[in-house]
This record gives sequence, structure tokens and C-alpha cells, in this order.
Amino acid sequence: MKRKSSIILTTLLTLALVISLVAIPTSAVTYTNDADTTKSITTNLVVDKDANVPAITFQYAVEPGEAVTPTTSRVEIKAGPAGSLTVADVDFPSGDTPTAGTPDANHKCDTKQATLTFAADVFPAPGIYRYKLTQSVKTPNPAPSGVTLDTDVTGPGKNIRYLDVYV
Repeated sequence: MKRKSSIILTTLLTLALVISLVAIPTSAVTYTNDADTTKSITTNLVVDKDANVPAITFQYAVEPGEAVTPTTSRVEIKAGPAGSLTVADVDFPSGDTPTAGTPDANHKCDTKQATLTFAADVFPAPGIYRYKLTQSVKTPNPAPSGVTLDTDVTGPGKNIRYLDVYV
């Protein structure tokens, strides 16, 4: 009797193990982006050391960046969804006191933050999404002499930044 119950118990355990391997639980999961939808980037205004900060407003045009195809040595980068990112204008009031360090002995620097706002739930899947931000002077137009746009990413005289968003 003991041997018979042992065989029955072993058979039931084996059957339970087989069923647990075959029966794969499924569920529908809805992704909700509950992360912060605002970030900021720094905009610097560099003026001569004896000059006053002029009244000037910078703006950023946003467009989807160029997608990058994955290879064995780099990950895929997708173009950011169009219309999913806005950047607030950056105002430097006339006579503003420079807030940042001195870039060199002949200049002073004023720094403001540009607020980036992402539309909620715009990224269809996890990945890296690229945006192209182009800086320009909004007012006064034309820009005062001596105003140079950002040179952060693309070299001297350029006004383009690239923003990669990791989702």
C-alpha cells in the first residue's frame, strides 16, 4: 500500500510539473508613463565684461531627429515622435545680472533654463528617441551685433543641439 501511494503521489507531482511548464500565464499590461514630463536645458548668454546684458529672447524649434539603424556595435535610435516635445522661450531681461562663471577674462555669462515639456504617453515602446533642437533669436529681430548662438554640439557658428530621450 505504501508503494502504491508513493507511485500515485509521484505521478501527480510529475503531472503537476508538466502542466505548469505547458500552461504559460498571460496578461495584458498597459504601459503608463508616470515619469516627469518636464526637463530643462541651459541657455548661456555671453557678453563683454563691461557690457550690460541686452534684452533678448531665444527660442528653440523642435523636430524629430534622424533615426539610427542598430548594428552589432550601436543601439537603435528612433526619431522622436513629431509634436511630442515643446521648448519654452528663454528671456534675458535688459540689465540682468550675470549668474554664471566667467568664461574668460574679457567676458561674463548669464544663464537661464529652457523648460522642455513632453506630451504624456507619446513613446510607443521602450527605446532611445532623438530630437533636433535649433536655437534662434526671437526678439529683437535681427539679433544685436555680437550675439552668437549656442555652439554646444555641432561646432562653432552652429545652433543645433540633439536631445536623446531614454524610455
